[in-house]
Amino acid sequence: MNQFKNIPDLLALSIIGVFALTVMHFSEPDISYAGTGENVRGYAWSDNIGWISFNSIEGGGSNYGVNVDLDTGLFSGYAWSSNVGWLSFNQTDLSGCPKSPCTTNYNQGNGKITGWARFLSANGSGWDGWLSLSGKADPPDNSQYGVSLLGNSFSGYAWGGEVVGWVSFNGVAGDGSGYGVTLGIPSTEVGLCSDGVDNDNDGPSDCGDSDCQGDPVCNSPYFSMSKTNDVFVNIVGAKTSAVSSETTLTVSPSNGFSGPITFSVEGGLPAGAVANFNPNPPVLSQGQYSSGMVFSVTVPNTAESGAYSILVRASGGNFVSQINVGLNVNLVNPIFEEI
Repeated sequence: MNQFKNIPDLLALSIIGVFALTVMHFSEPDISYAGTGENVRGYAWSDNIGWISFNSIEGGGSNYGVNVDLDTGLFSGYAWSSNVGWLSFNQTDLSGCPKSPCTTNYNQGNGKITGWARFLSANGSGWDGWLSLSGKADPPDNSQYGVSLLGNSFSGYAWGGEVVGWVSFNGVAGDGSGYGVTLGIPSTEVGLCSDGVDNDNDGPSDCGDSDCQGDPVCNSPYFSMSKTNDVFVNIVGAKTSAVSSETTLTVSPSNGFSGPITFSVEGGLPAGAVANFNPNPPVLSQGQYSSGMVFSVTVPNTAESGAYSILVRASGGNFVSQINVGLNVNLVNPIFEEI
């Protein structure tokens, strides 16, 4: 996704400079209680405006937050930026967006987020405040971008124009710590110690979290799973499909776990794509835990460009671990030049 961050240039910097004189003076709301009624948590990051808090549980200030209706897929509520103020996902604030549909919507079938949100401080003087959750980058980039939600983790990028720039929903901060926007984060990992997810968003997951000390599953043999990297694929010209780069999924056993572990994909693949595992059948024996399972994806040229989050599941004995592998799909049209 790095190519997505190259668009803001001198024009963007000049707009930001003017905008900073008039808008970037927000202080945090002065009421302090948490937005527990909303189910979206965490932070997104913009290189231009900094952190965007999706719930006052983390962000402090007044009772705010963003909610996803899991029956209809519609978003509502507010996120907060200390530099540019409120970011609204409410339908009443989204009429007149640059391209319909205007409402922010979650497709539970493919995990993709579509539509718009809007920074309410926009005054029309060089900035309209719109944040696009999916679309196509401006020339000469022309790459597809978007935000996805798989399981309880958001991933990908939204575009906020020259002022806000690219907004990342999951990544690594400058100090090396991870950040992200998540769905339905409870205050503890208790009772969720074998789902492969950092449910309380504090870093460790499952039996690696101190909340799970004493949980019966963590006193029995278990394992954790990690990945070396996310993957990408470029499908050039008339090719019917292409194979992505590879990532290696490794296993760390605990409490004497030693059984075979079977891998599968639970969701998040582009339409028509096929998961590849090596070794195949996708089973690791005890002696293969550290060398790991090599994972890639064969993607057809009919797939939509953009960011995907693929949920990989590993099961062994009575224990299950899951991990999200990011996939960036880029459809490339070759440029022919006369020589």
